[in-house]
Amino acid sequence: DKTLPLGAGQTLRVEHRLGSISVRTHASNDVHVVANIRVAAASQQDAENFAGQIQIRTETSPGGLLVRTDYPEQNNSFWSQRNISFSVDYEIEMPQSSPLVVRNSFGSVSVFGLKAAADIDNKQGTVTVHDGSGNQLVRDSFGAIEMANNDGNVDLSTNNGSIQAAQI
Repeated sequence: DKTLPLGAGQTLRVEHRLGSISVRTHASNDVHVVANIRVAAASQQDAENFAGQIQIRTETSPGGLLVRTDYPEQNNSFWSQRNISFSVDYEIEMPQSSPLVVRNSFGSVSVFGLKAAADIDNKQGTVTVHDGSGNQLVRDSFGAIEMANNDGNVDLSTNNGSIQAAQI
């Protein structure tokens, strides 16, 4: 749970995998990020140790704010493989007039109320964008795209998924 400032015209960028991203907007000039980390393992101690190594990184730059998920290195050899399952789901509130860039895989992305440009690239999950304005670029692979109520241009493309667009 973290709140960070985002200046006027600055971009929020989210780089993530293995979980969903839900973005809602508000009128203030800050970004509020809640990360829900879930880990299942053979023992409580293994789950807690692994969860403690998952890092939610935030980096500020003159262009904006980056939120990135870093998972611990895993040895994928058959002999040392541990039975661990994990995901991180984000709930983000951001300024409605700030641009948004999302790169995600293996999870859904939903954006509600954004009044600025968005560039969303998702793999293996659905993308939903509602009640926005501005130019929207949405790409998805192996998932559906739903775009509704956008006052601006949209460019939607998906591989192996459907597209529903209404009131553009």
